[in-house]
Amino acid sequence: MPALASTTRAQRAIAISVLLAIVVSFILSSNEKLPVRLHLHDGVFSSLLPTPHSCPSPRDVGRPAITRKGQNCINVPSKNDAFQLEVCFGSQTCNEFTFRTKRTNFTSCEESEATPDPSNDPELSKWIKDNRGPDAFLVRTDGAERFATVSDTYEGNCSYAFDIRLKNPGPVYLQTWWTFTNYQAYSDTDSTWPEQHLSLIDSPIWLDICPSDCVATTPARLLSNATVVPITSHSLNTNTEVSLPACSGSAPIRGTYLPSHPLDVLYPPFILPQGNNYPVMGRYYFTPESCQWKHAGTRLSTRLEKCTNKKHKVLFVGDSHGRVAWDSMIHRLSGHQTTLTLSRKMGSKNVTLGESDFTFLWDPRGKLLNAPTTCDEMIQDSDIVLVSVAAHLAASRQVATSEYISTLGSILSTISKCPLPTHVTERRLVYMTAPAAVPRTDEYVRKYADRRTNVRLQHWRDLGVDIALKAGWSVVDQFELTLPHNLEPLHTDMAHYLATDAIDPIVDEVIGKLGICDGDEDDSGVDRERPEKTQLVQDSRWNADQKINQLPNEILHEIFEHVLADGSHLGYMGRPTTYFTRQQGLRRISSHWNQIITSSPYFWNTLCCTDVTRRRFKIALNKSRNVGLHIFCRTSNHCRRFVNQVADESHRWITLHTIHNDFWDSKFPLSIPKLNTLRINSPDLDLPELPQEHGPALSLTLFGGSEFDWDVPITRLRTLELTRVKPPPSVDKILEIVAASSALERLVLADMGIGSLSEPRRVEAPNLRYLGFPTLATDEDYLKLAECLILPPTAVINIRIFVKDSVVMGKVVVMLFQYACKRVQLLDETFSVGIRTESSIILECPPKNPIVKVQCAWSTSTHPMEEGLRDIGVSLRPLFQESRELRFAPDDTSNREEWKTSKVLENFGRVLHELSNLTIPSAPWALDVLASRWDDGLWLYPALLHLRLHQGEWRPELMKVVEARFRAQGVLEIGKLALEGVGLCPGGNLEMLRTMINDVIVE
Repeated sequence: MPALASTTRAQRAIAISVLLAIVVSFILSSNEKLPVRLHLHDGVFSSLLPTPHSCPSPRDVGRPAITRKGQNCINVPSKNDAFQLEVCFGSQTCNEFTFRTKRTNFTSCEESEATPDPSNDPELSKWIKDNRGPDAFLVRTDGAERFATVSDTYEGNCSYAFDIRLKNPGPVYLQTWWTFTNYQAYSDTDSTWPEQHLSLIDSPIWLDICPSDCVATTPARLLSNATVVPITSHSLNTNTEVSLPACSGSAPIRGTYLPSHPLDVLYPPFILPQGNNYPVMGRYYFTPESCQWKHAGTRLSTRLEKCTNKKHKVLFVGDSHGRVAWDSMIHRLSGHQTTLTLSRKMGSKNVTLGESDFTFLWDPRGKLLNAPTTCDEMIQDSDIVLVSVAAHLAASRQVATSEYISTLGSILSTISKCPLPTHVTERRLVYMTAPAAVPRTDEYVRKYADRRTNVRLQHWRDLGVDIALKAGWSVVDQFELTLPHNLEPLHTDMAHYLATDAIDPIVDEVIGKLGICDGDEDDSGVDRERPEKTQLVQDSRWNADQKINQLPNEILHEIFEHVLADGSHLGYMGRPTTYFTRQQGLRRISSHWNQIITSSPYFWNTLCCTDVTRRRFKIALNKSRNVGLHIFCRTSNHCRRFVNQVADESHRWITLHTIHNDFWDSKFPLSIPKLNTLRINSPDLDLPELPQEHGPALSLTLFGGSEFDWDVPITRLRTLELTRVKPPPSVDKILEIVAASSALERLVLADMGIGSLSEPRRVEAPNLRYLGFPTLATDEDYLKLAECLILPPTAVINIRIFVKDSVVMGKVVVMLFQYACKRVQLLDETFSVGIRTESSIILECPPKNPIVKVQCAWSTSTHPMEEGLRDIGVSLRPLFQESRELRFAPDDTSNREEWKTSKVLENFGRVLHELSNLTIPSAPWALDVLASRWDDGLWLYPALLHLRLHQGEWRPELMKVVEARFRAQGVLEIGKLALEGVGLCPGGNLEMLRTMINDVIVE
């Protein structure tokens, strides 16, 4: 009987399963006829047995990629016959789904895919075609979370998949707009207006795919004292932030737009604007994912005065989006709790709040920021600078992606190098990305061919964030904050996000990144400027709660990449053996980490010849799959076997480091299309035959007698470093290389002579950032090479000279000084040059921080120091026949006595008899030199008429100098004295000076 009962129950279970399968199959097969209101949850999955789900949270870090394994797909009615739609999701997830749209006409798809390349950059065009496809869409959700994306995965044949992971449980409404076709969403080549369709291709799709035990998070009330007493029979999830740390760091703050608290919607604490009678604000509230803003500048804060009670000079420079952020911040810090709805167009704005000064300057394309006068005319003594320039560059027909990268990098670099104000030790620098483009179709954007599309702006955002963070800037990502709301401005000014739910998180982050509220007390009452123990305990408790295995896989991937690269600027570890040792150590931590490293080809793409006999070599080669390879062959051991193993994969090489391996010669005819870094140290190794139009920008380093014999230079060199190569290239050859490589950023020539120049000519090097002759150079052909190059204003030139004969040294110094001053005149007189003897500046032209650096040295065993300095002075004498100023550095801190600036000043004074214009620091050692004579009684600098003292305090020795020269014979009286930044003591010092000097100026 027990056996019979058991059999009966089993048969019953089988029958129920079969019946259930029939019902589900029927529903799935007839789903196209279901009305949209029944939708997914009610139509299908309410009939399935409950299964365990994972519940998302707005505090989850990042949005990891979803898995499509086990997804069920449901067709959705389309409002556009050109596309068919479906939504796919799994039974074990909550608000994770794939939305797919596909063209229904194969011929129209082929025509779109055949559109000309969207970019002049072949790599970028390929990336767009492979990853984005010819069409573009805007996908947006409402309900439990406002989320938007323009990032699809192109599946080929005009099929586009959007993998969406929401962070808040609860029903959502999904809508999709078709925006562009024929790759117009990202076109750097077409000068016409990219036609914006903005065609809604579906009715709102109601997705209710979370179980009842996943409870939606509701934000807290906007007013901190507006409490709600919960009484409920089910679980309640409110947005409690008690244990969260303060938002900080340079990277953009990520988060989620949750629906506003219902009571804030019904009874808002401030008036909500309506754009043309259309609701545009007050519906969603931004929640940072792992922190909260605790500074005193948040909206409705009662502590706003703590953001303006310190002395700051805050400068915003850029476009109208920077102006809107400036206006909104000033509106908030001024104590207004209303919503700003108008930002007036003005070239500049300035306001003082409390102790802080706030300025906005209009420079939408960064032309002024990229000018030689930026530091002196714009940045000046600002201790906080925010830049917003990308939107107008993206709108232009002429600006391609490569130009944007170059312009932005140059702007950030220029500002970073500006001298600091005297009252701060560092300048806070903030870059603000362009916001999402409003999808306009009006006459204005058609007339001016506005090129801003969100697919393009998103790519620019990714590039800009990377450039800014690497340059040490903080970033506010307006694009990410505004994309979910980019339809609302269609009902306001059609351009900006003033009266939308995006403006408050933008201002919150701007104030936080500016750091003007440092020292505020957070909600716990702890002063964040003082590292109190309670605050540290709270932060450590938060970190302890976040288990590292809960981090998304892509975050762990980035962490592992950084650890294994060892901080190398190359992006990979230069010591492969250490790389594998660390890789093995990470894999042993946990099975989760092992799975991440094992499954990613980027942790297996470093191959070394010393490993070729080991099992891990074959494993790495197989696991690297199709990604680029870093090839290291630095010894002759196993070289032949190693080369034979990796030769078949030469199409994947992106790095090649090799030393003394003659066996490579027979292999270099191989095709190496992706090579971007080549380092060779071998006197007998021929270079690989790379095509002139080599794809990736190449960094080439040759040293140790390597042969340099390319007849035709490749056109995309990024870096060229040559040390003791043979035969040494001539100046003509180097100029030919520079002319062919407009992308060249770094040129270094060391430890070798270079051939002469056949005839003078000028070659433009628009992207050259560093020109270096860092080792001992005695050949004046180096200088001729420098004179032939037309360099960017911010390029750094470094020349080091060593000769045995100080007479020759003097002649070379004169040539270099003339070149330096000529370069200053070509650029702008605010730029500076200098010639140094080890730590001391001999000459500057004009008196600013040096940008052309020359180091001089000679053999003091054959030519004593004083003799050498006088030889240089004699050579410089013709330069000072008129009124050219000789200026000396303000310090005298050289570790070697013979190189002290006082020695230079003294020995130059013995030979520069005609010098009439001299600047020295207001220091006893400098004034003592001017008051002294030679052994034979002759004065130093006997023709001195104009004396300038700079940087220092008033020195009584000055009176002795002036009085001695006033009364002495055989020396001219000082007719003009300028005190530049010299502190004066109260008393009659100035009046006494004026009795002996006609013109005394205090600057």
